[in-house]
Amino acid sequence: MFPGIAQIREAPPSAFSIRIERPILHIIGVSHFAHLVKIEQTEHTDRQKELLSYLVSIVSQVKPALVGEEASAEGLADHKLFSITQTSIKHLKSDIEYRFCDPTETQRKSIGYVSGFALFQHFVMSGDNNVSTSENHLKAYAIDTGTYFPARERFWLKQLAGCNDKSAIFICGYGHLAHNSFSKLLNQAGIDFKIEREDVGLSEEERKDVQRTLGYLKEHPELEHWTSPFSRLRITTTFDALKCATRVRKRAPRPERTP
Repeated sequence: MFPGIAQIREAPPSAFSIRIERPILHIIGVSHFAHLVKIEQTEHTDRQKELLSYLVSIVSQVKPALVGEEASAEGLADHKLFSITQTSIKHLKSDIEYRFCDPTETQRKSIGYVSGFALFQHFVMSGDNNVSTSENHLKAYAIDTGTYFPARERFWLKQLAGCNDKSAIFICGYGHLAHNSFSKLLNQAGIDFKIEREDVGLSEEERKDVQRTLGYLKEHPELEHWTSPFSRLRITTTFDALKCATRVRKRAPRPERTP
């Protein structure tokens, strides 16, 4: 696709210079409490208002043809939520295409994704009793970030097909940008992008949680490429984790009684 000529600068009669704008993927990092709203809510929270205000500004500025988001219609319905992004985009400009980009439960299984919460439940139910709950939590979410974030991010990229031919916006959780894995993927794919904001609606506690997880991951780099000893049991959801833990406990040898 031949990019449009954005501006012809003033030049002497013998020559002129041209600035050509290439389509860019504009990325916005958010708190999930900012872009996802409970159906029963009667008014927006402050962090949701912050995102709404920012969306009005950024859409006016970059004039996107496409807006994608880390969300799925199935996930929203299951948790009785709706997307501020989806509803506001329809009101801001009716000709903007909106895309859900996160995998459904079936798609998560097909790409081998395991959630941090499912891993946490697995570790708690079948792990070493000498490991604290907080340690299990850190380990689970470090594995989610290091090993499984890239699988979801590759899925997002497929859903964003065509974004290198048009101006687009993509909204995702702060953790994906703090970890930098999505940026690396976009660079590898040759997609021009700009992180406009990485922390819209983010609380300091959420920021600290992500930084603690990244710190743990840095201390345990092997978790960037973690292989579960129970992978054959297909832990992909919390329900799978609980089933797996039950099966593992049944298989474990009973300790000998001391006299």
